[in-house]
Amino acid sequence: MFKNLPFFFFPIRLLCFWLVFFGMFRLWFVLWFHKDWSVEQPANVWWSFWYGLSLDISFAAYLMAIPLILWQIGIAWGKSGYTWINKGILCINVLLFSGFIFVFGANLFVYEEWHTPLNNRAVEYFKTPSALLDSMSFAFKAVCVALYACGIWMIWKIYQRIVGNTVYPSQSLSRWVALGFPIWLGLLVLAIRGGLGVMPINESAVYYSAHLFDNHAATNPGWSVGHSLVEARSTENRYKVMEDAVAQQRIENLKWGRLGEITYQFRKTEFTKDSVPLLKPVNLVFLMLESHTAQVIEELGGMKGVSPNLSRLIKEGILFENIYGSGYRTDQGLVSILAGYPAQPDQSIILLDDKASSLGSLPKLLKGNGYQSLFVYGGELTFANIGLWLTNQRFDKILSERDFTSEEKTQRWGADDQVVLQRMLQEINQLTPPFFAATLTLSLHPPYDVPFKSQWAANTDSEKFLNSAAFVDQALHKGLGAKHLASGPDFAFGNRRGGDVRFLAREAAARGMGLSIVPPVEQGGEALSSTRI
Repeated sequence: MFKNLPFFFFPIRLLCFWLVFFGMFRLWFVLWFHKDWSVEQPANVWWSFWYGLSLDISFAAYLMAIPLILWQIGIAWGKSGYTWINKGILCINVLLFSGFIFVFGANLFVYEEWHTPLNNRAVEYFKTPSALLDSMSFAFKAVCVALYACGIWMIWKIYQRIVGNTVYPSQSLSRWVALGFPIWLGLLVLAIRGGLGVMPINESAVYYSAHLFDNHAATNPGWSVGHSLVEARSTENRYKVMEDAVAQQRIENLKWGRLGEITYQFRKTEFTKDSVPLLKPVNLVFLMLESHTAQVIEELGGMKGVSPNLSRLIKEGILFENIYGSGYRTDQGLVSILAGYPAQPDQSIILLDDKASSLGSLPKLLKGNGYQSLFVYGGELTFANIGLWLTNQRFDKILSERDFTSEEKTQRWGADDQVVLQRMLQEINQLTPPFFAATLTLSLHPPYDVPFKSQWAANTDSEKFLNSAAFVDQALHKGLGAKHLASGPDFAFGNRRGGDVRFLAREAAARGMGLSIVPPVEQGGEALSSTRI
């Protein structure tokens, strides 16, 4: 039995080979672009080997799928099939590493020009190889061919050293060994999706640094280009309602020449430093309530009693009763709110990293004006790949489900809204003004498993949603509401000073808040007040 141990370790040996392969190219990438290291924390780039490991394992599992299935078929077939299947596995692996030597090498040259990892846009250029080759000198092409040949020879030697030329033992194995296939298949699927988390792995899982190059070093180029090819959707106009000739004719009819000369007069207002008061930087806090709806807000025609705390906030602030929505998914709304970018009909800008990273955004703008910034989300940043986009927006600190304890993760998606809002307040208290803080909630996302029971806590989906909406509303109060008030004995506010201490006591009791009446403090026989100070 012990003679067969190397045979049983074939999947592990193959995994190690691919991890070595990825590690070698990452080392080349890091050293080649040493000028792009962070000036403040240059050593931080070496953490890319650790943080990039999860994506490396996922991509290695994809590459191992066919060889592993053939390996198990050979076991079930018996010794008579060992030779042919062994050759098949060997040929597939050689073709794979030969192809990905080219891909990982191309990633270096693409990054040199675009400073983005290899993606589907770069692949488009390979559809016209003649034009691509014409742009290269003969010497450059000769060096590339020589490097590619040397790379294949070196990787082949490494493959022989780690995996070997044969994956079967010399003697026949019992076909009962093939029963282990479901176990290997399960481990393979687990590795591909990146673990047991709610969301499968994507590039966001390896983004660990505020310095973009560190994150690019941690990103597996093979996984990245494959993902971009899968996610890249057609840019075809799906809203074409007339023929091109008709559309062109209508445009011609709208040209100014057909309408005569049109003149405009603009009124210009003169502003001076005396006419416009200087505004001090203000602290900004955005609360983005995922999946929330007007159907549970009374002031917008929704059901009464579900969101009483939101109703109180509406009375104290400004409510936009009519507003255009941008998109129908969280990732589209997030970019719309934080970057002012409208949703696209059949794709999300978040998935187009090279384009999204070049767009402006509110966090970037505020960062350039001396703001500290914070983003808090109770779920996984791999959700819709938002972690990748958020990192590119130069947030000083981004918190997600991995920053909460297991006790705080009360929902399937992660930490509930009450926990998240309380954590946001704690983090805000540590920020230096001016600051910008944004929070994305998740408790209204199916399956509505909030740790809360209201009058709507039942088994139907609609009542589960109402129960979750009620939970979010009380989370806003408990997470952000005041816990205790302190007032002077003669404090008054509102129209004609109609709000007094008795009004405060009554309202505080209704909201479960404490109230302390502070006695007056005198100096020189006179009471101290803000006016006097």
